[in-house]
Amino acid sequence: MHARWISFLQRFDFVIKHQCGKENKVADALSRKSSLLTLLSMEIEAFKHLPSLYEKDVDFSETWLKCSNFIKAEDFHIMEGFLFKEDQLCILHTSLREALLKEAHSGRLVGHFGQDKTFETISKRYYWPQLRRDCNNFVQRCPTCQRAKGTSTNAGLYSPLPTQLPFGKIYQLILCLDYPKLKDKHDSVMVVVDRFSKMTHFISCKKINDAIYIANLFFREIVRLHGVLKTIVSDRDVKFLSHFWKTLWRKLDTTLKYRSTAHPQTDDQTEVTNKTLGNLIRCLSGTKPKQWDLVLAQAEFAFNNMKNRSTGKCPFEVVYTKQPRLTLDLASLPTAMNTSLEAEKMIEKI
Repeated sequence: MHARWISFLQRFDFVIKHQCGKENKVADALSRKSSLLTLLSMEIEAFKHLPSLYEKDVDFSETWLKCSNFIKAEDFHIMEGFLFKEDQLCILHTSLREALLKEAHSGRLVGHFGQDKTFETISKRYYWPQLRRDCNNFVQRCPTCQRAKGTSTNAGLYSPLPTQLPFGKIYQLILCLDYPKLKDKHDSVMVVVDRFSKMTHFISCKKINDAIYIANLFFREIVRLHGVLKTIVSDRDVKFLSHFWKTLWRKLDTTLKYRSTAHPQTDDQTEVTNKTLGNLIRCLSGTKPKQWDLVLAQAEFAFNNMKNRSTGKCPFEVVYTKQPRLTLDLASLPTAMNTSLEAEKMIEKI
């Protein structure tokens, strides 16, 4: 291939000159990836052509014919020209399926989670036959996941702490160290997890910060959102064992509890969160590991938007009673409603 291009280019007289990317703005606009919203606006245009293609689709042609003739077809129904299965939009056998899978798994707000969570994200909104198979295959072939995610280690069985019902009463606190040092000298992440809702916050800090700085950071990022806590479970970092830290929380009537030294099995929640955080940062930062602080907010959103196995809901849904919108929800589509084929037939007769 290389020799073929050389023989082709030898027909022309030209001089190669280098031009840096900042000056060559036209080439950047063509070659570099556009922003997420711009890309999504292009993909949404494909939805407008769905109603005209259902009749010839290999997966939905028979179902479309039945629904068009008001023949009962399981849970399928037509809404403003679009075919729905209950409240899921049916997607034709086109490249749009792969685009939706890519956004549900590799999008900046979802964080390259596994097969089950990716399937849950897309199955709430869209449907096509063998969606589970296509989702599993896409996640298995994801090159970012293969490069960034580590293998599980045999650390023993985790022992969860007793479940607490009141929201915002018990928080777990831990410092994750040894991240690549940034320009502002930040090299650690403070992880704070609510025991009840599993709501998690990731806050960048420095390993050399003292207890006073960590306390101010905690009040600025956590207390302003959730108030003064009842109980804090933390590791035995020197900051959390200091006289200042103990005196501060004793004055606020907050109970301090500590994990067993060198026994991560005693605190399963923070250990699983730390592992997930590492995978999220590696996947989202990509080839720029020294800019991990720029993706910390996206990692926090992705983590809090994913369903937790303990509660059966995502932390956003537990705290705010509903999930936030994703880029998959920006398409302007009719809202599916519970319909009755018998009622539609009667209306047609009238």
